[in-house]
Amino acid sequence: EKLQAWYDRIAAGLNASPRSTFDLLPGQELGFDLPEPVTLFTEAGAGVVVLGKNSGPQGIRFNAANAARVDGITVTGSDNGGGIVASGYAHQLQISNNRVYSNYGVYGGGIRVGHPGLTNNGVNNNVRIHNNYVAANGGNTGAGGGISINWGSNNYQVTSNWICGNFTGGDGGGVAHYGFSNNGLIANNTIIFNQSFQQANPVAGGGIFVGGVPGVAGALTVGTGDVIIDANLIQGNNAGAGNGGGISLALVNGEDIGSFTNPNFNNRWHRVDVLNNIITNNIAGFAGGGISLQDAARVYIVNNTIAHNDSTGTSGEAFDADPNVSTPHAAGIVSFGHSPTLLDYLAGLPTNNATQRNNKARYGWFSNATMANNIIWENRSFHFAIDTTGELPALGLVPNISAGDPPMYDDMAVYGLSAGVPAGAPTSLTSATSLLTGGGNPAFITPYFNQAPGQTINEVEATTSIQAQPAFDEGGNFISIRFGPLTLSGDYHVGAGAAINAGSGVGAYQRLARDIDGETRPRGARVDIGADESQ
Repeated sequence: EKLQAWYDRIAAGLNASPRSTFDLLPGQELGFDLPEPVTLFTEAGAGVVVLGKNSGPQGIRFNAANAARVDGITVTGSDNGGGIVASGYAHQLQISNNRVYSNYGVYGGGIRVGHPGLTNNGVNNNVRIHNNYVAANGGNTGAGGGISINWGSNNYQVTSNWICGNFTGGDGGGVAHYGFSNNGLIANNTIIFNQSFQQANPVAGGGIFVGGVPGVAGALTVGTGDVIIDANLIQGNNAGAGNGGGISLALVNGEDIGSFTNPNFNNRWHRVDVLNNIITNNIAGFAGGGISLQDAARVYIVNNTIAHNDSTGTSGEAFDADPNVSTPHAAGIVSFGHSPTLLDYLAGLPTNNATQRNNKARYGWFSNATMANNIIWENRSFHFAIDTTGELPALGLVPNISAGDPPMYDDMAVYGLSAGVPAGAPTSLTSATSLLTGGGNPAFITPYFNQAPGQTINEVEATTSIQAQPAFDEGGNFISIRFGPLTLSGDYHVGAGAAINAGSGVGAYQRLARDIDGETRPRGARVDIGADESQ
């Protein structure tokens, strides 16, 4: 009866007078037959649904002079549609000062803008999501357990939110940007202890996911548009089945590179800036506990603190020939060779002048981010092993003792390069004026390593008691990691260490003129390395 009443209200809205109706999006189906409704089925049962109109007089459409606001309410207990959903044409919408917790959605659990299955540009422009408490929400699929930004959300801003303990079976446990939405901003948020996990699919991005929609039938993706990720605390997130415990960037570039006008001008390619973030104590089941990059050709990673992240080798992809022993991978920043589709396009780039030759050499093979002034420190690499020689099998995480010097720490790596990389082309990541493990201590105020759940952190200890709980008959992706403490422990501001006055100039980029706390940079003779400018 409740569902029937919901569908009756939708039908009434679609058939009402022009001043009270709303419009469906292109590709959005109309149908109300029980028990299999079509229209807004994945929004049924949401706490708040915002439905806009695309046609008719200006006075009945959302715009700068006629905006809507969802402000100052509590949304909890939704069991199908999620907490707050903006379906379409909700331009200038503000979602602010709300408590959105313990909601479930088919696509995104907390706050969702747009539809992951519809690829239409410009249907929810200039949305502002700020100063919300978004916690303990769950999404079944799509992208974004806490906050989900989908195709057509140009000029969105996700700022100053508390995003904690959200879960998704898709990509992006905390925040997800999925599809093409140009000029996005994710800034000044606390993004902690969120998780993405799907047993049968290597989903990515425990804290933040920025990714394009895969192209159809082997075509290039449209990509993501430009995105800025600035001054966030990204801590304790878990990409349990894939890459990018803190941040995952995937399918950022595609048609923007394939366009015949762009190979000469890489400044027209989609760009993601990762600036001033503290990215610590995150976990990836495969690689890149801090950051992972795939088909993300034009990325700038500057003045971040990327420390004490872990890769556990517990996802299905980490198991090769031996089902009892996985393969370890790097835990700080990981880049992957371009997908075959993108590689084919990049291989055909012209080389008629120096600019073209430089672009092809730098960007042609893997996501070769421009990096500077980062602290990339003591990111631990593990693999999962089962010892069957005893009376009872012994299992757990084993340090990757061959990772580096000192052992176990593996800060940066490139995987999956094409066999056709020419001599002289870059094959590894470089990070100018950055502080890497072993290069002098950054002297964090109170750092810690991930340990067993519930364990109190008394001192920094490189070995781990993280618990890996497997289902022995289900394969690698059925290993679920348990770790702690699940509280805001630690302080990764820098003390009187090697990061002070050791960075390079910030140039004209205004966002680098202030650190994660909004304090002026530089304070001394030179900028400090990392997200924090010591005061």
